[in-house]
Amino acid sequence: MSKLSCNVTRDLLPNYIEHLTSEETNIEIEEHLSDCEECMKIKETMEEDRTSENIETEKDKNLFKQIKKRITRKVIGVIVICAAAIAAYALLTQIPLKRLSADDIRISVDDFKVDSDSCEIIDTRDEDDDYNLVGIRFKDYNYCESWFGDVEDYDEWIKNTSVFVVSMNSDYQLRYLNERVIDQNGETIMYIGDARTTLLNNKSEVLSPMISFRFYSDDMNSEYKDISKVIFVNPDGSEKVIWTAEK
Repeated sequence: MSKLSCNVTRDLLPNYIEHLTSEETNIEIEEHLSDCEECMKIKETMEEDRTSENIETEKDKNLFKQIKKRITRKVIGVIVICAAAIAAYALLTQIPLKRLSADDIRISVDDFKVDSDSCEIIDTRDEDDDYNLVGIRFKDYNYCESWFGDVEDYDEWIKNTSVFVVSMNSDYQLRYLNERVIDQNGETIMYIGDARTTLLNNKSEVLSPMISFRFYSDDMNSEYKDISKVIFVNPDGSEKVIWTAEK
């Protein structure tokens, strides 16, 4: 006969059912249960309740997993939609994909010497200035400026330097343009092409022209000195002469 009383056995039953009691204690509990019908019923009730709790817990776990999966799918869906919207916005309004023809762009070309008539020289070398630079301010181009800091003899450099300027205006926002100078049939020709704007939202209310300044002299960018023509290449490959040098 077991040495355990009913009260002690019933106190130990929760741990016994959870397999938390020692082997020696299990033997005592089982001997008592074999002789006590009331404690056996209490044990069986506890086991049924535990089984029901486990079933409910498993149901809760499965329900939580299902809810988590649904939330995850929705979050992923929102992320995908947002990413697609951002990509579509960039594709349509930011990335230069639409090619323009010569009829869409107004191009002018100027070729002139750097002198007091065309430019204002800004010399900071004798001032208390950390940069110690010389700059050129172009009078006919809304006083755009270019600065130089690596020329030893500025006075001589400026006196022998010319500027080749290509100005481009369009009702479209110009986002990309290709410019190259090549020798062809004894001539030096500048080709401008692959002008691009975006697919949407590409009309500019305020003109923001693209201006290409190229300084040249005998020892710097000398190919610009000999340019005889500027030609615009249309998307279909046809060409339009924009500028011809004066003879």
